Amino acid sequence: MEVWKHTQWVRPIAAMTILALPVLGSVAHAGELRERILSDAGSYVPAGYSVVFNDEFNDTQLNREKWATRYIYANGTLDRLTSEAQVYRDNANHLMYDGMLSLTARRVGAGYESGMIRSRWEFKPSSSTSYYLEARVRMPDGKGVFPAFWLNSGYSPTGKLYWGPEIDIFEFVVDGVEENPSSRPKNMVHSGAVTHAGRIPSALTYAHPNYQRAWNLFWAPSDLTADFHTYGLLWTETGIAFYVDGVRTNARTYRWIYDNDGKPAGPAHILLNLAIGGDWAGRHGIDDNAFPQALDIDWVRVYRKTASP
Repeated sequence: MEVWKHTQWVRPIAAMTILALPVLGSVAHAGELRERILSDAGSYVPAGYSVVFNDEFNDTQLNREKWATRYIYANGTLDRLTSEAQVYRDNANHLMYDGMLSLTARRVGAGYESGMIRSRWEFKPSSSTSYYLEARVRMPDGKGVFPAFWLNSGYSPTGKLYWGPEIDIFEFVVDGVEENPSSRPKNMVHSGAVTHAGRIPSALTYAHPNYQRAWNLFWAPSDLTADFHTYGLLWTETGIAFYVDGVRTNARTYRWIYDNDGKPAGPAHILLNLAIGGDWAGRHGIDDNAFPQALDIDWVRVYRKTASP
């Protein structure tokens, strides 16, 4: 995602309490972090990992105990990033049907309204604990769309909130010219860590033959707007690896630290959003005739593995 201005924020008066994990059920209810996974189809979780957070989106409404619909900044009210054309709203921008969540963007007046979700649950790896997370989604295809699946830092134990670190599991841009042009299948997806101009040390340790290092760009074997595909991240204390339908696209060393002072960052929250326009996706304009557009999300799952003592 675009990097917003680095800012120190004051911790809200009341901090959120994370509830204990419940017994698995068929549908998630308020406060529950896990629900029953009815099918493993499309999942590529490694052996030894157990689910700790998921949403299958099988209910009729978005679970607001699990998800916020704005960024954590400005006391949870920030509704857009610099230069983007949309604002995030709750005017039928989070549609639930057919067992999926549809983050929907529409032209409204002179601008656009769209949807995003931010997990209230937060996490980060340690020397003994690693995570694998994945989301199964279908990309939008209109010129000017910019959906993303990523991690951002929440409050640290001392109350610090600062942008950087960030991990981008996917960014999918359709500008109609350089990024997913209309003349070919839309199979170009960006995946890789945002290192904030090198202030967080990171070295590439693996690159798939279809991965372009300079722009963190992977060419998938099929059109990503035509059907659902699974995007994954394996996250350890010292490294990250990215996956598309179980295929490792790239891996790199990476530590979850603040880029301004190198100290351990606060735990991460999950974000999925559908941005519109901006300096990247909107550089060749936005096709208003293609709207409404939607990022369809089948499910989001996070798995944890703890090393034996």
